[in-house]
Order: sequence, then structure tokens, then C-alpha cells
Amino acid sequence: MSIPSYADRETQVDYKDYEFYVGDPCYVIADRRWSEFCDKLFALDGFKKNEDYYGTLKWEVNGRTYDIECHTSPGGDNTWDFHLNDDSGTKVSLPVDAGMLAIVPMECVCPEQMSRYGSITRLGAVFNTEPILETTNHSCGWVELNGVRDREYADNLCDECGEHDFHLEHCEYYGAMVCWGCWQEEESEEE
Repeated sequence: MSIPSYADRETQVDYKDYEFYVGDPCYVIADRRWSEFCDKLFALDGFKKNEDYYGTLKWEVNGRTYDIECHTSPGGDNTWDFHLNDDSGTKVSLPVDAGMLAIVPMECVCPEQMSRYGSITRLGAVFNTEPILETTNHSCGWVELNGVRDREYADNLCDECGEHDFHLEHCEYYGAMVCWGCWQEEESEEE
């Protein structure tokens, strides 16, 4: 399908200095092409068969074809915050409304979509080099961007064993936040 040259490039916004957007593709793919995007995604091998879905779809803009790498967002819609800044210097926060995250080349970002939100960094992260994105629904689900796990995961690691647990408690014995498997009663002082 050939896309007219005006299809995705009608205006300029603040992202022209970056090469890649990371976030929910529903914020940056043109509304008029969203059904086409979803059809291409659903047609990829293994899309519905794997809860830790990963796939790359071919996306044409202005006569050129680009790869858009798509991943499931663990648990569906969410916001994934990180102890990480993107290349614009903005703290990374990835809101999700379509249940997925993607690495999208800037040539595929629709300015009309962007104009609704103000800045692209309100919708995701921007990078000059291709980022590395991983997601999983296992271990309570996590998202990893450029080697850094999301804050919900990273802020809930047992100080003793390093395992992830949403129910950490302060343990006087260790003087740290620990999971139930590591928690110990403080030794009582005998008189």
C-alpha cells in the first residue's frame, strides 16, 4: 500500500532532534492508520499465542518502510516509571493505553497525533540511538529499558536476597526491607 507523502508529515513538533520514540504506539501512529497498524500487528506470527509477545512490524511512511518493534505491556494499561533519563534529559515515564509498548522510528511519528499532547516526552521517551526494550509478564511483570528495570520492580527488591516482592517489610534483624522468605524475628535479649 503506497501512502501519499502528506500522510504522516503535515507539521513539525519538538521531536525532530531525536531518532526513536519509546512508548505506547497509539499516541504517535496516525488515528486514520491505527486500524492498519493493529491489523499488521495481529497478523504477525505468535502475536496472540504468547503473553510475553515481541514482534517487529513493517510500517510504510512516505514511500519508505520502517521497522516498529512491539512488546506487550505487562498487565495491560499502566504507567511505567524509571530511574532513568532519556536523551532529552527527561525522567522516563511510559504511559500505556493500548496494552503495548514500542520502539518507533521518528519518521513514523505523526505530528497531528503529537499536537494533542504538547510534548512527545509527555507520552514516552526519546533517544538518538536505538534503545533496547524488554518486557515480561513473569515475576509480577516488568519493563526494562536500556538495561534499567521499571521503578515498580526495582523499588520492590528484597535487600537480603535480591528477589522481587510487593510485600517487603522492614526487618529489625537485618535492619533492611526484606521479603517474607528472608524475614527473621529479632533475637531477644536474655537477662
